[in-house]
Amino acid sequence: MGTGKTYQTIIHLALHPTHRPAIIICPATIKLNWQRELWRHARLESQVLDGRTSANKAHGNIWIINYDILHYWLPWLLDRKARIIIPDECQRLINRASKRSRAFSTLAENCPHIIGLSGTPIINRPIEFFPILHAIAPKTFPSYTQYAFRFCNPRLRMADGICRGPPISPSCTIWSPP
Repeated sequence: MGTGKTYQTIIHLALHPTHRPAIIICPATIKLNWQRELWRHARLESQVLDGRTSANKAHGNIWIINYDILHYWLPWLLDRKARIIIPDECQRLINRASKRSRAFSTLAENCPHIIGLSGTPIINRPIEFFPILHAIAPKTFPSYTQYAFRFCNPRLRMADGICRGPPISPSCTIWSPP
């Protein structure tokens, strides 16, 4: 969108070398752009991860991977003990049941720094923002249910066991515990 998100993140990486190893997660179509921009703006070397296996054993301390293969690389990436994770287009993590979101959450659990980038507003329901907020600030947003009741104004519908509420339109949907 041209707001400088990538550039600012690259400068952050350049100014904070202790925030490495770094993992950049983005759509497959912009992996090479990230690699090119890292070199162009800060002379930072990086490696693009491809395929479903880590057999080629990547090198360096900045890795760029796309969302769709993240779960295949998860064991290898966990062993790298990333100090910063940068999910670009982080709105792709709104479905907390998806493989990509579960892999991201596992990867982010012990990572001290996360910078979520998105130029796309979350337009459907405020609850969709929870997986991103939980990954970035798990102490502030520890519980899906607490978040829903605080920010989504849910009301239980007995017919289908779904909570709905209209905090900011349209309604917020969460599953209620049995």
